[in-house]
Amino acid sequence: MKRLTVIATVLALLTGCASNEHLVFFTDTSIGIEIGSEPNSGVPAKFVVGYKRKEGVIDPLLPDYEQVSSTANAGVSTPVSGDGGVILVPNGTLAPKGSSVKPHSVLAKLNFGADASGTDATTAQWFATGKAAELIAKNPSVGGALTGDAEINKASAINTSASKSEVRTFAYLTMTYQFLAEMTKTSAEAQQIKSEIDALDTEEFRQSFAKYYWDPKDTNGKALLVNVVNHTKSKPEFTRATNYLAQLLNSIEVATEALNTPGVTVAGASISDIQQQTLRDAAALYKTRYAAGFDKLRKHPSVIKMVNYVNKNMIIESTSAGE
Repeated sequence: MKRLTVIATVLALLTGCASNEHLVFFTDTSIGIEIGSEPNSGVPAKFVVGYKRKEGVIDPLLPDYEQVSSTANAGVSTPVSGDGGVILVPNGTLAPKGSSVKPHSVLAKLNFGADASGTDATTAQWFATGKAAELIAKNPSVGGALTGDAEINKASAINTSASKSEVRTFAYLTMTYQFLAEMTKTSAEAQQIKSEIDALDTEEFRQSFAKYYWDPKDTNGKALLVNVVNHTKSKPEFTRATNYLAQLLNSIEVATEALNTPGVTVAGASISDIQQQTLRDAAALYKTRYAAGFDKLRKHPSVIKMVNYVNKNMIIESTSAGE
């Protein structure tokens, strides 16, 4: 029997050796579509369309020392090992803190990025031990991410522009929609949800507008380009709505930047007072359209249903074992 599984797997194995002298950590991460079959032979076969990665770390553990200051050892010029693991140094003594051990200070970051239809998404996985882990844990944004505490997250959110956060929302919704589209191949319920989601692509998200963007060929970054976007009548699709909002958001940012940057040109000539007023009017209009459209999508019952359905039907596997 064939089966199609949308899977986001983080398989983690954390064990300690019998000697308690090593930290062993392995992960197996898959983002994409896992397709498997179970032939009559009983030997399953599967492959992943997307992204798959395995990592492993074997980290030796070290005694956790603390320093005991002393002036009596001031004459010591080089560290000297003593009984019981005590180390004599010029400004005192280093002694083990009981029987505790700690791993080396290790920090590793593994990144993965993807883009689709003008939006992008990234994910990062961190592995940290020893002092590196202690320093990361003190970061407010890390604490907020681990606990889900909105108050802790507030500090890091202040330094992130709203537009960046909302672009990530578009990327997340686009990715979720793509997972839903795959599920429609085997699920009637997914087909119904997709139909409801696509129905959100109404005339509200198909209005013509002047798209503002910087000329990528201009080395000074001050040549403003304008392109009128006309949305043709076509079969409704949810990602058209998210793309429309993303383009509005980008035009708002470019128009605002152009109004506050000296030396901006349009079609090779300095921007005129009339053109500046046009930018102000466009930015104000786009902000109204964008706010209404974004608020509609993020609160719409169909969008919430899509997210809940995809999350519920994604297989998340995790296993752990002690020593």
